Amino acid sequence: MNKNIQADKNDSKVVINDIDPETQEMLNKPIEDPEGFAEGEKEFIEEVMSKVYDGTFNLLSPSSLINEEVYEKASEKSQGQADINAVNFCSKLRQIKDLMDISGGNQLFVEPTFQVRNLVQSVKFQKEQFEEEYGDMFLI
Repeated sequence: MNKNIQADKNDSKVVINDIDPETQEMLNKPIEDPEGFAEGEKEFIEEVMSKVYDGTFNLLSPSSLINEEVYEKASEKSQGQADINAVNFCSKLRQIKDLMDISGGNQLFVEPTFQVRNLVQSVKFQKEQFEEEYGDMFLI
């Protein structure tokens, strides 16, 4: 049984209360976003995460997200922007993967949490904004 430790500020005693397993499980469960994913978001993240899990994308190697053919033809400024965005994408995708690993895997595609939905929207929006200005430089 988990312990809930509280300090009594008045007389510096420590009070230990047991927390039943059902309550602890409820407290540990992330809050589900009732709206779910918007159109295209679920498909986007399913495709990206399948490439993460099959090894196509290495989230510790930002260059694995970059389309080398397009990257090599791009200006130095565009390449620099792609490098920065690739690092940011990897960071957010690692967070999504970590949340998937601890929260039921593919279940997050069906019942996303606020945190996962926000991360997916952020990656998708940043990718779209980048591509409007610099072209289709990412494999995601």
